[in-house]
Amino acid sequence: MDPVLKETPDVKPYDHIVFASPVHGFMLAKVMLKYLNQADDLFGKKVDLFVTHYFPFQWMGGTQTLKQMKRIVELKHGEVHQMISVNWKSKRRESVIENLIKQIMEP
Repeated sequence: MDPVLKETPDVKPYDHIVFASPVHGFMLAKVMLKYLNQADDLFGKKVDLFVTHYFPFQWMGGTQTLKQMKRIVELKHGEVHQMISVNWKSKRRESVIENLIKQIMEP
């Protein structure tokens, strides 16, 4: 089933955008895919990406999903900086999230 978006946040006023999504079935969640495909041009925008998953290894969906997001953002002329995969099952999850926040906050 194709999701229907009632609203799509406007990214025009922002210089730095963070897109985040869970991994669904080894791929980008359909609702995020729909949003990214409908999003305005991202020219001149710094974009950070992160995904969450519950797979034991990043290559089981996290890496593929980040690449998928990056491809769409770059087609829309966005400049991808950080790409981070958070394994929800990992005991290091909290430190990964803390590092994610620090990296995103860097100028």
